[in-house]
Amino acid sequence: MRTLFPDATQYVTETRILSQFIGPIHKRLNRPMTVDENPLRIYRATDGTRSMGAILVKRVKGEHGGIELVIGIDPQGRVCGVLVQSQREPDSVTQVITNWLPHFVGKTAKSPLSAGDDLPEVAPDARTTANAVAEGVRSGLIVFSFAENPVEAETPRTNGSR
Repeated sequence: MRTLFPDATQYVTETRILSQFIGPIHKRLNRPMTVDENPLRIYRATDGTRSMGAILVKRVKGEHGGIELVIGIDPQGRVCGVLVQSQREPDSVTQVITNWLPHFVGKTAKSPLSAGDDLPEVAPDARTTANAVAEGVRSGLIVFSFAENPVEAETPRTNGSR
């Protein structure tokens, strides 16, 4: 957590029950929520008096097994970093994905988050894993946006909005 918010002095865990937003969340995700998404666990980074941002831990299925992502989100809802906490991918795929993660910085719940659209393409042998990571970050941001500001979260993305 210190990697994403180095000036934070404290971390507070919040649990948000999002049952009242299941319909709109399903619509935005284009799929049902997973058990990891409701309730949503948010790790809030603070300096003791104010929130510096939030951290989500998201599990996705890569081509070779589970991948655990740590997503840092600033107070404006933008990604400030994505880290891989654990994974089982081959070294060649791990290298591609590690070099690709910085491209998520600045993205929001309204960003498409897809390779070749608002994220660079990746090598063919890493494409399945990259798509899983991108979908994990995208879905994490969408669910988080409903926890933070449900009215704004329901606003559909228009072409070109990032």
